[in-house]
Amino acid sequence: MSPAKPGRHSARSHGGPRPSSQALAGASKTTHSFHIGLGYFDHLTPPPLPTVRRGLGHECDPPQGTSDGERHLLFAPGSTAVLEFAWVARERAWERPRGIRLAFTAAYLAAHGWRYARAAEPVSTAPV
Repeated sequence: MSPAKPGRHSARSHGGPRPSSQALAGASKTTHSFHIGLGYFDHLTPPPLPTVRRGLGHECDPPQGTSDGERHLLFAPGSTAVLEFAWVARERAWERPRGIRLAFTAAYLAAHGWRYARAAEPVSTAPV
């Protein structure tokens, strides 16, 4: 493994992920993960982009003006199946409920072959 570049932080150069808190994780979702029974961990940086990319980097961008927390659907890599994510505007990232990593940047997902599909259907709050 090569050493970290000067001025750049990585979890590996600091001995791996560090225990964190819910408050810190909420402020930096792309750098945090949650593990049941263990809690939150800070990886110090978002996951690195792969060397070989499957997308150009913009395929997961939501429509301009998308608000924080809006739910949208993304196509899984190489598939027509869609999964629901919530937009994290301040980090330009997608959050998946119940995921281990709290959020992935749109560029990271696009590099792995994910593509934006459409806005999710609104959840009805009307009584049944």
